[in-house]
Amino acid sequence: MAAYQPIIDFLWSHRTQPAINEAVACFLAPAGMVFAVSFGFAFQQVLQKQIDITARLNNDFSEMELLMNLTKKLYCLKSRTRMKMYIALKDEIMAVIQYITEMDCLQTRKEGTIWDIIDCLREIPAQRHNVDRALIHDIIKYVGSLNSIVDKVGTLHARIHPLQWVFLEVLGFSSFLGIQLVKCESPRLELAMSFVTCLSISLSCYIVADIDTPFHGFFRVDLQSVSNILADLENCYCREDVQTNRCDRAGLSNSCTPAC
Repeated sequence: MAAYQPIIDFLWSHRTQPAINEAVACFLAPAGMVFAVSFGFAFQQVLQKQIDITARLNNDFSEMELLMNLTKKLYCLKSRTRMKMYIALKDEIMAVIQYITEMDCLQTRKEGTIWDIIDCLREIPAQRHNVDRALIHDIIKYVGSLNSIVDKVGTLHARIHPLQWVFLEVLGFSSFLGIQLVKCESPRLELAMSFVTCLSISLSCYIVADIDTPFHGFFRVDLQSVSNILADLENCYCREDVQTNRCDRAGLSNSCTPAC
C-alpha cells in the first residue's frame, strides 16, 4: 500500500492513471500462476518434512517403549541393573528433547547413553533361558537403530532457505500490486479485491512458515507420547527401587524378579 502511490506517480507523472485493466490482466495471469505454483511447492515441501519427522519420531519413541517393556521381562537381570537401563533410556529421551527444543545446555547433554544398556546386559549370567536370549537380541537391535537419532538432527531443524522466502514475498507483492492497479469504478469492489488478495497472501505465508517449524506454532508435531514414556519409566524405576530397598532391609541379595 505504501509503494502504490509512488509507483503511480513514477509511471504517470504528468497525467492521471489510464484504464489499463486489460494490460493488468495480462500481467496478473502469469504472475498469479507462478505465485500459486511456487507456494504450492513450498507448502508440499514443508508438509512432507513434517510428515517425515512425525513418522520418524513416532518410530523412535515406540522403539524406546519396546525397550522398556523388554527390560521389564528380562528375569535374569537384577533390579539395580534394570534401574540402570531405565536411566539410560531416560537420558536418551532427554537428549532427543534437548535437540528438538534447541536448548542451550551442552554441558548437561548426554549423547550415546543408550549404549549403556549394552554394558548392563553384560551382567547377565552365561546360563540363561532361550526366551532371555531372544529378548537380549531384540534389545541390541533396537539400541542400534535408536543410536541414529542424533544423526537426524539436521532434518529436525531444516528450514526453507531465506532466498526462497524472498522469492515468494516478491511474487506476493507483485500480485497485490497488480490488484491495486485494477480500476473497477467501485471503491467497495476494489477494497474487497484488495482485502481478499492480502488475506490470501498473508494466510499462505503464515501456514507455510508455521508448518516449517514443526515443534512450534499451531500445526506442530504432537509429543504427548514422550510424556507417557517418561511417566512409565518413572513408575518402573520407582517399583524397582522399592523392590531393592525391601531386599536390602531383609538382608537378601538383589532379587532377579522384575517389580513391574
